[in-house]
Amino acid sequence: MTIVTKTKLKAQMLAIFREIEASGEELIVTDHGKPVLKVTPLRPTHQVDDLFGDARSRLAEQGVRYSAEQLTEGVTDAMADADWYDGGSDFTPLADEHAPS
Repeated sequence: MTIVTKTKLKAQMLAIFREIEASGEELIVTDHGKPVLKVTPLRPTHQVDDLFGDARSRLAEQGVRYSAEQLTEGVTDAMADADWYDGGSDFTPLADEHAPS
């Protein structure tokens, strides 16, 4: 985890962002010694074919074939039924009053 002051972040933002993007570490920004912001790099999402393509091709060699839809069948319904899942993503857009004009 990288910790920087607001002053240093303002002066070196691009370099700091490139560093945390490359390292994958979180960035904590402080103001007068107190943490006020946490910046977390986004992790790339993977498609079903990326994760299971190799296994699927080995199954296909044996005559077993599945589509991405078949592999994920029921997952969406299970997530919708789960108490912890709100149906959204982790991304929260800025409120209109904070949006750039």
